[in-house]
Amino acid sequence: MGVLGIGTIKGGLIPKHPHRPELGYKTNAVGKTIVSKLNKSFLQQIAQKGGGKASISSSEFPNLNTLLVQIKKMKRAKINSMEFDVKQERFQIPLLLSLIFWLTYLLWSRQYLGLLDRFIKKK
Repeated sequence: MGVLGIGTIKGGLIPKHPHRPELGYKTNAVGKTIVSKLNKSFLQQIAQKGGGKASISSSEFPNLNTLLVQIKKMKRAKINSMEFDVKQERFQIPLLLSLIFWLTYLLWSRQYLGLLDRFIKKK
């Protein structure tokens, strides 16, 4: 597994709008400006657990060749089928409610029969 980290250990500010940095930088709930820092050891741990290497770059447009080579070397597994068990079916209650409302609509609607109106008027 290849992991790509982009940034610097020193960190940098995050603009509110990537194409218009003059609009200012993102802040947290307290109003303090957020500094995004690269955690190199964390990325290396993730790559190690995945059996790959960590590629770290401070460039805005990093060279992805080493990462792409790692991806091409990875073993690919094909999943032919997926099986899952339904523990409990819960469609009966919404189905029952929808049928009750639909029948009420049909009985009350003047477009259809208006049977409920006739029944109420008789009383």
